[in-house]
Amino acid sequence: MIMSGVKFNMSEDHIPQKNKREQSYMHLRNEILTNQLKPGFFIDEHYYSKKLGVSQTPIREAIQRLQSEGLVECVKGKGAFVITMRFEDMAAIFELRYLLEPYTATVAVDLFSQYDIDLLKNMIEKQNQLYRLYLQNSHNVEYFQEDINFHKYIAMKCNNVHIYYSICSVMELLNRFSVSFNGTMNTNRTDEHLAIVTSIENRNKEAAFNAMRSHIIKSREYNLHSWLSINDFSKIP
Repeated sequence: MIMSGVKFNMSEDHIPQKNKREQSYMHLRNEILTNQLKPGFFIDEHYYSKKLGVSQTPIREAIQRLQSEGLVECVKGKGAFVITMRFEDMAAIFELRYLLEPYTATVAVDLFSQYDIDLLKNMIEKQNQLYRLYLQNSHNVEYFQEDINFHKYIAMKCNNVHIYYSICSVMELLNRFSVSFNGTMNTNRTDEHLAIVTSIENRNKEAAFNAMRSHIIKSREYNLHSWLSINDFSKIP
């Protein structure tokens, strides 16, 4: 039976609580990771409850999740603030990548099909195109996102969900720093990506391991140097 003239009330009270929590979490998380919310920014629960059309409870729960992910810092008596990337945070990110990602490259030697290899080559070509665009407009967001996609794909295919989510987490944190440091890319690292893919395609585990490790070391040097160029040396522990 068709019920004509019936109006459905989709007010905030009728949205499932789970959806409100997820909506609030994803909105805040995206604004942090895309650097719309700058380091040190105060997250006003009242403002975001009005903006998203939800009560303050989902906002508060979202902040708690973001705090557990290392994206937000809660200060007693003051509230929640977007975390500032410290030198030790940057160093810890690359320590984890140095330990995990060479392993994922060796696993890829056994598990990757030609389709996977061709997909990675397409990612490299897209990143080259984005780098050329960056040279024209100094906009690097898409370039860094494609870099993340490359590393996440290799991690995903190693069939270890814990490794995959660990790498995803640190890559997104690193991307947030890279985006905030817009306009400073002086090198395109896709040749290093190609060396990794070539080693995988040649089914050479040692070469894949070394190519990925070399790439992580060079990325670490570049990012730590970038951090030092915009921060006070006295902040280094």
